[in-house]
Amino acid sequence: MNFGQSESKASQYSGLRGTDSFNAQANRASSAGQIAEDTTAGIAADPLRFHGQTGQDLFGSGKYGLGFNVDPAVESMIKQSYGLASAADASAGRLTPEGASAAAGSAITNILPNLIPQMMQFGQWQFNLPMNLNTYAANVANQNVNAQQSLLGGQGSSKALSMDFGFLQGGSGASTSSGASKIVSS
Repeated sequence: MNFGQSESKASQYSGLRGTDSFNAQANRASSAGQIAEDTTAGIAADPLRFHGQTGQDLFGSGKYGLGFNVDPAVESMIKQSYGLASAADASAGRLTPEGASAAAGSAITNILPNLIPQMMQFGQWQFNLPMNLNTYAANVANQNVNAQQSLLGGQGSSKALSMDFGFLQGGSGASTSSGASKIVSS
């Protein structure tokens, strides 16, 4: 009667698992995770601010409520409208020193219907700016975490164990065997 045992093991790695670079990458992934966690906590603490700043702090309204970079264009529009109102008043004989304020009022009245919707849209954009930046910062932090973690990869292993036994019948060398095997996976 014969007894025998055989065993085989296999391991598979993806990414940096099983390499010398794995621990360094695991530390980078951990740091990225901490940054993402800190970013999210900061946003949750004050969602209407981006690093403590409001939309007004981040991008000022300027003189006319449309952003400082639009001020020269608004001033040009006001001058043009005032010139048109003054010309109209002059042709009608109403341009006197006392009528100058009426010409200015007319100029403002003419441009306000164009500016008010833009001022409101700018105000909404300015209010939402910190929240939009917070969303962007959180997305970038989470993408970094995902990229760092994907480099770590995965690990798989398997182990197979089998036991065989048999016996020899007759003198001609013919044999029969029966076996039992056990496969273990992890």
